[in-house]
Amino acid sequence: MNKFWSLDDIVIVTSIFEEYLKWLERVSNKILETDLTYINPDKYEFYHSQIQYLGFIVQWGYLTIPEKARPILDYPILRNLKQLHRFQRMSS
Repeated sequence: MNKFWSLDDIVIVTSIFEEYLKWLERVSNKILETDLTYINPDKYEFYHSQIQYLGFIVQWGYLTIPEKARPILDYPILRNLKQLHRFQRMSS
């Protein structure tokens, strides 16, 4: 019986394009060395200066997605320790 492995969401982030190309080659070589038998070329995306990934915008570091941060930004100002503790429990 054949095994089919799928690989999703490899993100390579560098600040220098030449370094990106080196890492892309290293990752590609590692993939070829594995038993990975199926890669969907329709899902390839290369050379983006910014991507949305796991709730963040990755761009020379990472930024929060504004609509995901909105509930925190709109939260009322905390006036005492009880409110602070409630807020901390909500976010953990």
